[in-house]
Amino acid sequence: PSGIVQVTVCGVSGLLPSPSCPQNLLVTDFVTREAAPTRTCDQLHTTYAICPESGLLATQYCPAPVRKLFLRGDTPPTDYCTIHTGPPAGQATVSICRDPRHQGTLYRANIAQPGQEGGCPPEAVEDITLDERVQLPPCPLPDHQLRDAVP
Repeated sequence: PSGIVQVTVCGVSGLLPSPSCPQNLLVTDFVTREAAPTRTCDQLHTTYAICPESGLLATQYCPAPVRKLFLRGDTPPTDYCTIHTGPPAGQATVSICRDPRHQGTLYRANIAQPGQEGGCPPEAVEDITLDERVQLPPCPLPDHQLRDAVP
């Protein structure tokens, strides 16, 4: 009928969805043109990764974090999980070099220690968790090598 429109809204706010609206909360329905929302629910809700075991913000070591929606006015946790604070037994965190010249091959990042300079640039370094028995070769790129610092 004339004057009836189909609109998709955030099922929480009833407003037009913002990019932060979870897809599973969107609702599509028919309303009169006058009743159709014109505002978006910007910053109405935020999702956080939560550790289901601790109920706190998930760390990189939480094995199965869940996404939880918090509405404006709700108080999300501010502390991080105290159960999963490091890699699981038998696992180790390793700094690797993600320079595209490696073409996907994993190399241990060269990280400068006191008295050294050079090494893999910080923007190419990423920490990952591996089986502690895995030994990665060091980054072989000439411009990523460590050298003694000049006093």
